[in-house]
Amino acid sequence: MEHKFAVTISSLALSVTLLAGCALLPATRSEQVAGEPTPTPIPTTAIALKPTYQVQAGEVVKSTKFAGRISPVVEEDLFFRADGHIRSVFFKRNETVKKGDVIGELEIDALERELKAAELEQQRAQVTLEEAKRSLEFDRAEAQKKLEIAQILYQGVDADHNSTRAEVEAAGKEVELAQIELDRIGTDVSPLLTGDLERAQYAVEQLNQTIAESQIIAPFDGLLLSVTLTPGQAVTAYAPVATLADPTQLEVSANILSDQLQLLADECP
Repeated sequence: MEHKFAVTISSLALSVTLLAGCALLPATRSEQVAGEPTPTPIPTTAIALKPTYQVQAGEVVKSTKFAGRISPVVEEDLFFRADGHIRSVFFKRNETVKKGDVIGELEIDALERELKAAELEQQRAQVTLEEAKRSLEFDRAEAQKKLEIAQILYQGVDADHNSTRAEVEAAGKEVELAQIELDRIGTDVSPLLTGDLERAQYAVEQLNQTIAESQIIAPFDGLLLSVTLTPGQAVTAYAPVATLADPTQLEVSANILSDQLQLLADECP
């Protein structure tokens, strides 16, 4: 029995010794490779490809962009020449007008009544003066005929040998009276009548001027760029309330850099 146990112990000791020996043996090549860390490859520098272009026949265009402004050459601010309140507005923004069109007007009812009265007075003075001129023309023609008759009678009496000296002198006096009457009538109407007409015309002109100052009238054909008018609105003399421009004459303005300016030339498309 003891002999059997000893053999078993010896067998175990031999097995442990063999295992230990295996552990001490050097590792194989494959085991060494498997145990080493994997090296990181160094990236190669990418070679830049040269650009290629497709060439074809045609127009070569070099363009540039910049901000600009198109504005009319003829532009005018419009205003009233008198203080007041708006009565009527006849045109709006972006509407076209003709020279002489009334764009807006102030409350001028009293002025219009005064103008109507002044125009009637002018017509009365005109008619009175024309009637005076016609009457003067008639009176002169009548006086001229009487003078001619007196001259004929005088010549007849003077040629008649049977006429007395007194009759000849009396006939001569008739000629003188006819000439005096013609001279009295004169060649012009009374200056008072002419003055009445001139005063009436001046009154009409002054009222028309005052009314014109209460209106905005288009000075030329054009387009209304702005109109800030509403009925009843109070306005101040010479304060701009509208802008009129001629859309047929335009100009372009822009802020261009020096390098952009070198690309431009006259009549560029």
